[in-house]
Amino acid sequence: MKPPTSAPKRPKASDTEAPEVALELEWVHGYRGYDSRNNMQVMANGSLAYYVAGVVCSYDPTKHT
Repeated sequence: MKPPTSAPKRPKASDTEAPEVALELEWVHGYRGYDSRNNMQVMANGSLAYYVAGVVCSYDPTKHT
């Protein structure tokens, strides 16, 4: 099997440096709470704190952020 010519090249095994990129999580989609208990809290400022997989989320419903 031959990859298309436009496919990105695979890094060499000798390349040991991490790429110069930074990832930022913008939004977490979904919430499964039907079989969980006490996994969402209302904070003093009115925001909601909950977890999705390994991510802790703080949601402000007035700003939708």
